[in-house]
Amino acid sequence: MLKAKTYKYRLYPTKKQVQKLEWTLDMCRILYNSCLLDRRNPLRADWQRTFPDQTAGNP
Repeated sequence: MLKAKTYKYRLYPTKKQVQKLEWTLDMCRILYNSCLLDRRNPLRADWQRTFPDQTAGNP
């Protein structure tokens, strides 16, 4: 059986690198949330088409 090895590295980024990392994280967050909305809207439409008298909840 193989054991997974993990390594931890401590980073000391410069101010410019911190800004770039924060920008990248923000863009990933925005893209992820956008994909979730794109996926959720068709589910709501299907729910409302199938059960028109009930409100849609979380799938």
